[in-house]
Amino acid sequence: MQSHQFLPLLKKVPKRSSLSSKLPTKQILIALIFFTAIFYSSFSYSQNLQTITSSSNEADKIEISEGYPNPALHYIQFDYRMIDRSSKGKIIVYNLLGSIVGEHQLNNYDNRLKISVDNLKTGIYFYTISINNQSLITKKFIVKH
Repeated sequence: MQSHQFLPLLKKVPKRSSLSSKLPTKQILIALIFFTAIFYSSFSYSQNLQTITSSSNEADKIEISEGYPNPALHYIQFDYRMIDRSSKGKIIVYNLLGSIVGEHQLNNYDNRLKISVDNLKTGIYFYTISINNQSLITKKFIVKH
């Protein structure tokens, strides 16, 4: 039987250790964020509005989507519908320390609010939806530049 000329080279190939064969956690996280961003940017929330009702006054209602895309690269937007057109709505954006970094009025006759995040640093932010100066719900979003 004849020996192949490349067989000695194959025997000298070092084996990978079990630790180096696993993907680092950072790469997995980046991949998850990437695929999440693609999913949210291609998904329309216009059909998925949530109704938020104030506990003190049933007339103060709003239907609003979660902020998308999340993570946000240049902007985050909300689809909404004011049930009571006389209500005054706003979205207040906070950093992790609780400082207000933006306050945005909801127009009673528009259905979408687009907030630029270009001036915000990469990180986690919270937003509170407020109707007639009463905070209804607080959620978070991520800014990724």
